[in-house]
Amino acid sequence: MIENHRRRIIHFNVTENPTSIWSVQLMRNALFNDNSYKYVIRDRDCKFGKYFREKINDVGIKEIVTAYRSPW
Repeated sequence: MIENHRRRIIHFNVTENPTSIWSVQLMRNALFNDNSYKYVIRDRDCKFGKYFREKINDVGIKEIVTAYRSPW
């Protein structure tokens, strides 16, 4: 996870098999002390499933989903 405007690393973690639950916990760890984030830019990977979308919306963060098959 990085901040877009400064490209500062917020949180770094690795797993062999990421899931939606793991992704939500990663967001919780990264944003534990900071409520100033308004958006998350994500791709269409299955690890960002319904559970992830619900939890992100619950804390008031809006999703921006990249275009289908977008390399950037």
